[in-house]
Amino acid sequence: MSTIADRAPFDPDRLRSLATITNLAHRALGTELEAIEENAVVLRLGWRHELTDGSDCLATGLMTTLLDHACSLAAVLYLTEEKRFVATTSLRVDHLRAAAPYRGLLVRGEAVDEGEATLLLRGRVYERADPMVSLAIAYSSVATRR
Repeated sequence: MSTIADRAPFDPDRLRSLATITNLAHRALGTELEAIEENAVVLRLGWRHELTDGSDCLATGLMTTLLDHACSLAAVLYLTEEKRFVATTSLRVDHLRAAAPYRGLLVRGEAVDEGEATLLLRGRVYERADPMVSLAIAYSSVATRR
């Protein structure tokens, strides 16, 4: 597995833009880039009533969307200049419990392992002081630049 030090110079402003501005859906949701870690990113989404499932908890479909986005950003962070991220090919999400009412969420996506044409990613949704809410495993296809 490569690390940030093994790759071409990293532009945190580009990743921040991908996380929060250029993706129109996430810009509308108010997704924020909380942290950039080794092979991982952490997103934050604050609680808003229009994002709830009717029980004042953020909706599980929203959590799935955030997990896909966080894992995609981790893929962008992980890949070298010779490779480029293409698409999520598989995303499995296990929602372990409902999110706490009136609270925002943190979502972490992490590159775990790389194959010849795929990248394995892991994601989790959690609250600052509470245990995990959802867990995800994702595979993304990777193409080599020619």
